[in-house]
Amino acid sequence: MNLKLRDKIRKAIGKLRNERFENFANDILRREYFQFGTLETMVNKEGNQRKSKPDAHIFWEKENKYFIFNHTIEGKSKIIKDINDTLNGKIPTNLIYKYVTCTNHPVGEERYEYESFVKEIGCKYEVLSLDRLTDLSLKYKNILINHLGIDYQEEISFKLFDCGHRIKSIRVEREISKSQFIELVDIKSEKELENIENNVLECSSELILEVSKLTDVNIDWIKHGTGKKYSKLSIYDLFNTNVYDLIKQGRSVQKVIICVEPNNMNLSFLFKFTDYKIGIIAKYSNYAFWNHDEYFRETGYVVDLLNELKKIYDKYSHNVYGRIISEEDSKLIHTYNCFPKAIVDKLQDDGNFFVESLFEDELSEKSYYRKYQWFMEFHKLYRSHILNIED
Repeated sequence: MNLKLRDKIRKAIGKLRNERFENFANDILRREYFQFGTLETMVNKEGNQRKSKPDAHIFWEKENKYFIFNHTIEGKSKIIKDINDTLNGKIPTNLIYKYVTCTNHPVGEERYEYESFVKEIGCKYEVLSLDRLTDLSLKYKNILINHLGIDYQEEISFKLFDCGHRIKSIRVEREISKSQFIELVDIKSEKELENIENNVLECSSELILEVSKLTDVNIDWIKHGTGKKYSKLSIYDLFNTNVYDLIKQGRSVQKVIICVEPNNMNLSFLFKFTDYKIGIIAKYSNYAFWNHDEYFRETGYVVDLLNELKKIYDKYSHNVYGRIISEEDSKLIHTYNCFPKAIVDKLQDDGNFFVESLFEDELSEKSYYRKYQWFMEFHKLYRSHILNIED
């Protein structure tokens, strides 16, 4: 990401006034919501904005519902006024599917106040803030020149990198065919891809960025082969980011795999977002904690661990699976240099449902997992530390 360019775009959007901002926002919305229907604006045939709410809307014919859009260059009080004016306007609230605020101001915790107004009528809410509009401007690059006077091609420094062999490794470990891969990134033909992967052709910064967005592989690793291939996933972000923002970021969780390596009680959380993007949290390494119960009881380690596991299970219970993995696989995950597709896709009788059994208040005498000492010790800690039941 060219941070200087992003900052320049952000400042340019922040300086847009009145009708220029509304025209800019409408152009973004036409592209973001095109699949739902035609964007109808309040701009008359002379090009002037009529004073009416909402500023724009889309009628989603398939569902007989409306997407409502309001734009403002002012702050919190105006945003709330626009919401109230629209919800008390001519469109019946039971027909509003989603309400969207577009603003060239940054938006912080006040987002939740806006959501609270909208949720009262049972519709969805999204705010396209200054930073979100900046990102979308980079996505739809012709908007930069049309509305902000910024020529993207002139702004970026065009550099090429000899890293095709690393891009090949990313493709191969995901089992993506050449023909599939060129449909996912901006490569024109399989022959061009072959030349890139054999280091006959160099890779542009744009291609590297596309591959990184598709796979979550760190850009520096693709360019230079340095650093960790993957960053440690932030569980805080997963639990505190609006679900719609997660979807737009490609981080809507399809499946959670909780892996245990029993010899050292290494734990790993794998979050599958797409077939090409799996986030890793490798933690609690090399602690046979049932042998050190007093230490972990005093430090609160066990309580934190079990609470975090329970939080993940409760949030994603229909998509949480267990895996009992080898020490070798565990070490590989902890390097943050592997794509653990084989572990996520592996189906096994041993371990698939140990997480579900772990959080049962009472284990059945016939419980499959009673044969594992590590599981029995783990369940005992759950009963004593979370349920406050002493056996």
